[in-house]
Amino acid sequence: MTLTELALCHLKRRPGRAVILLLGLGVSVATVVGLLAITLTMEKQLGEELRSSGVRVVISPARQEWNFTYAGFPVGPGLSYQVADLPADTCTRLETVDDIDLVAPKLLELAAGPLGDEVLVVGVEWEAERKMRPYWQVRGAYPQGEGEVLLGSHLGELWGIGPGGGVSLLGRQYRVAGVLEETGQEEDGLLFLSLEELRRRLGRPGALTFVEARAPYRVDLADRLAELLPEAEVSLVRNVGEARLALLEQIRSLVPLVTVVAAMAGALLVAAMEFSAVRERTREVGILRALGYRQRRVLQVFLVEVLILSTGAAVVGYGVGLAAARILLSLLDPSSRTMGLYPQLGLLVWAGAVAVGLLGAYFPARHSSCLDPARALRFL
Repeated sequence: MTLTELALCHLKRRPGRAVILLLGLGVSVATVVGLLAITLTMEKQLGEELRSSGVRVVISPARQEWNFTYAGFPVGPGLSYQVADLPADTCTRLETVDDIDLVAPKLLELAAGPLGDEVLVVGVEWEAERKMRPYWQVRGAYPQGEGEVLLGSHLGELWGIGPGGGVSLLGRQYRVAGVLEETGQEEDGLLFLSLEELRRRLGRPGALTFVEARAPYRVDLADRLAELLPEAEVSLVRNVGEARLALLEQIRSLVPLVTVVAAMAGALLVAAMEFSAVRERTREVGILRALGYRQRRVLQVFLVEVLILSTGAAVVGYGVGLAAARILLSLLDPSSRTMGLYPQLGLLVWAGAVAVGLLGAYFPARHSSCLDPARALRFL
């Protein structure tokens, strides 16, 4: 009989022991596979999101103290009288930087609202602003002309004005082209209109309060932009995707620890099962040695058995781990895309399971192969 046939015969004669060993190794494999699959899938998805959204850079006048904020930029009372604007050529200079692919200038002003309250008015270039904030959803439409404005969701509710309504602001009547759906950010309480229109109403041609720019992900622009704009403050705004990626990196740091613990648990389980099997198979070893099997041959019989079980555990654990990862990922991030099969991970897991199994089985199998044939035959 071949080694494989001998190994299979023994596994068939003791199916309970084989199933316990296979399931024990399979649980270890499934744990590692599930954790790695979730980490790889989320990391890849977040990386693509960050590369597509890029790094947001905010260029603002230096040394300011404000009470309100918009897009991470602080704004406060008396804005048009207490603040030195950015130079008018700031956008032109930013557009000369190769890494920057989008420039969105802003002008901010506090104005009296229709209820006598104060509202923060934001002058924007519509095309650039829509690209900078692709998550915006609007009831109605975006403003097309300088006589139209866009309201934040909270302002629309407060004033009771919807798309098509009118609002008096800065000494002029404007038509509300649309109302932003609630975003959960400060822009829900703002009013947006054309940058050039706001400049004309304020009599400040070329005025800029701050500028947002977008660059490819992880391109370090802070030092370069500080040299280009020495009169301004430059800051990189960390978005939600980057924060999620940082959290994911912390989770990924646990993978080596979980892998080591799972490998140790699997190796100990195999060693314990094989030591027990050696005691039960003393008579079988004596017969094999009496038939002319050398120590090396007997050792190979035990190791082939473990190799078969380790391969089965790798297959079962890989499938269970991916299935569990899909379920957990759908609960953690319902918007995540479908998880891949990761064939390279499957090969790596198989190699790891075989290595752990053989390592755990080697010493018990070695001990069994060294039994004296005459002493082993006494058990017949």
